[in-house]
Amino acid sequence: MPDAFSIRRAERDDAPALFELLRELALFEHLPPPDKEARARLLEDGWGERKRFDAYLAFVPEYEEPAGFCLIFETYSSFMARPRLFIEDLYVRPDFRRRGIGTGLIKWCLAQAHERGCSRVECMGLDWNSSAQDLYTKLGAHQFFEWFLFRFERRMIEHHLGVGPKRRF
Repeated sequence: MPDAFSIRRAERDDAPALFELLRELALFEHLPPPDKEARARLLEDGWGERKRFDAYLAFVPEYEEPAGFCLIFETYSSFMARPRLFIEDLYVRPDFRRRGIGTGLIKWCLAQAHERGCSRVECMGLDWNSSAQDLYTKLGAHQFFEWFLFRFERRMIEHHLGVGPKRRF
């Protein structure tokens, strides 16, 4: 990851900044942003007794607000008998795009998946969001249906982390 930005887990005190990023993402995707009740659920689900997701924030030096974020949670593959990591949201503010932050957030998620013993990392991208599609496929994800599902198999996770057998893709 370049020194031009850093990534850290979002804390409860970061919730207002995360909510603003979610609002920006909703506008970008032409969806309604989380309302007051949804924000209360996000607080509980992200930092309550039963955590349902983890959020990570990307920061660039000398800028107080986060430049981007990702929100992840685990799912489970019964056939592989292993957890999977799902990237629910990944967003970089327009002023900070093309600096490697999106790639850095994805690789951060791959590292999380590796540490957790996940067999796959999956994410979705809107059919019109060619920038997201290009990034996912550039990193080796496989593309699926209308809401394109991208999956990083364990071997690709290890490839990007420089662990496991060396293969050409």
